[in-house]
Amino acid sequence: MIKKIGIIGLGSIGSKLAVYLSTKGIEILAYCHRNLELHKGKIENILKKYDNIPSKLMPIIITSDISLLRDVDLIIDSSLEDYQVKKDIYNNICTFVGKNIVIGCTTSSLDLNKLANYYQPENFFGLHFFNPPDKMQLIEISYSSNISPKCLLIIKDIKDILTDKVIIELPMIQGYVVNRILFVYLNYAYNFQLETKLEFDLIDKCMKLGSNVPMGPFQLSDYIGIDVCFDILNELYNSLKNEIYKPSQLLYEFIEKGNLGKKTKKGFYTY
Repeated sequence: MIKKIGIIGLGSIGSKLAVYLSTKGIEILAYCHRNLELHKGKIENILKKYDNIPSKLMPIIITSDISLLRDVDLIIDSSLEDYQVKKDIYNNICTFVGKNIVIGCTTSSLDLNKLANYYQPENFFGLHFFNPPDKMQLIEISYSSNISPKCLLIIKDIKDILTDKVIIELPMIQGYVVNRILFVYLNYAYNFQLETKLEFDLIDKCMKLGSNVPMGPFQLSDYIGIDVCFDILNELYNSLKNEIYKPSQLLYEFIEKGNLGKKTKKGFYTY
């Protein structure tokens, strides 16, 4: 059974994952190469938002020494969505940690087969949490047919521990199920707005009331981050060579202005 998890990268997903997994009785060793105090503060702020601190809460240790990850049962890579960054990290894991520890990568859009080949393909799988990971019910797990028995046991442990989640297992599909379909919908909404000049909130209201989704496409895009939406679409477009993922001109306009959504207080809406 998994007792200790190493997390690489303490961005939006990584920091929330560290706290969420620690509430499941798992010790967390989080690696980041700089700004340790800043990340410690971020973890503390996330913990403060919990109404009741679970009795199972385990320690979260933040380190800049990647070699300490030798002692973990699983490494979760939630580093920047960039091939070169991940290639460098996996090379460092091979050098300073070893090649036998299983890596679960939280990428939502990068090519999983390409990432697996930066490491040991049989000990690598996609582990797609949704934001925020403590509240969103779904986890998509994606792995190849030559996955190692050790990796399969880790995946079984994840399913046994995270009983509050619905875990869907998939082959190595870039973008999994949700992002492959969701971003076609979002991109169409952007182009539809450019074509019709309808107000963002009118389109959102129609989609919420007519299709029973909690957020319309523009509200959801602001929540995800307009720059993140662009990056995901661009990656899927470049990798899959499919025009339906070609980022809408509308995204370029908002990114150029620096209006990226909730995180900048202004996107399709003002916050």
